[in-house]
Amino acid sequence: MRAISTSTSSPPTAAAGSAASWSSAFWIRCRPAASPGFTARSRPATTAAPNASSSAMVSGCSTVGKLPNSSDSTPLRSMSRQSSWISGTNHPATLIVSFHDLAPPSREAAERFLEGLDRLGLGPATFLLVPRWHGGPPFTEDAGFTRWLGDLVRSGHELCLHGWTHRGETNRGGLFTRLTARHYTAGEGEFFLLDESEATRRIQAGRALFAAAGLPCDGFTAPAWLNGPGARAALEASGLAYYTTWSTLRLCPGGPSLPAPVLTPSSRAAWRRTVSKIWLPFWFALHRRTPRLRFAFHPVDFSYPEMEAFLWRLLRRAAHNRTCRTYLQAALQARPA
Repeated sequence: MRAISTSTSSPPTAAAGSAASWSSAFWIRCRPAASPGFTARSRPATTAAPNASSSAMVSGCSTVGKLPNSSDSTPLRSMSRQSSWISGTNHPATLIVSFHDLAPPSREAAERFLEGLDRLGLGPATFLLVPRWHGGPPFTEDAGFTRWLGDLVRSGHELCLHGWTHRGETNRGGLFTRLTARHYTAGEGEFFLLDESEATRRIQAGRALFAAAGLPCDGFTAPAWLNGPGARAALEASGLAYYTTWSTLRLCPGGPSLPAPVLTPSSRAAWRRTVSKIWLPFWFALHRRTPRLRFAFHPVDFSYPEMEAFLWRLLRRAAHNRTCRTYLQAALQARPA
């Protein structure tokens, strides 16, 4: 297991791209585009327990604060390091690599994901964090996990809010809506049927937990990428920098939706894994010249060695002539000059 590098080298600064004219007031409050990457720092020597009881709602662009100190007696198995990233050529084309469904139960899979990135020399990545996985305790109640999240951010990766519980209703709406909620999402399309008020409440509650742990929160990805009308309205008013859909990266508030096709398998059944191995190379070939390409891993992918090996091979191909950027870096790159 490798310790976090103390090198001050970081992924290259992305040049600001052009975008449709839209309100830039948000970006005045955001992190400067001149530094889209984060500089890796050595671990603090002391421990500050996260305040899990904080209920203050978050306002503004980011909840950047003092990160949890990281003196966990169990060292990280691997932490993909900036000094090993091979994105120094600064290709204008972007690759956004993400790990979904991050929560204390999926930490082992996340560490395997980091090891794979380290082997390929790829990074930074975006980790989609679920504040209360399937309605369980807040992630802040696991002090070791919370310190580990701080290590992720310090090493250059991004944390993105990924719903609240990752559980959704399945018995509302018409037949198509119920079938989508029940079968396409396996009952996990949490933000698909929420009204604006409830979506706002859950987004604010999630950001409050990030803030209590001293972790930045600049974007949102709904479970299964399903944002219903209520969720979209709540996100536009949330003060976040971006949210994502299955096919786009949406800049907030009121900004353009940037095409960003995603390569992601479905691994929860044998027939789905077989179809994924046929479909994903075709989908990649179709979108290999797109300015922004995404590659999304889920914890279940690491339960099947043959599927995991296939995904690493495909990711290596997808990374050719692209610069790895986090969602936030890609959003900052596309903001108005």
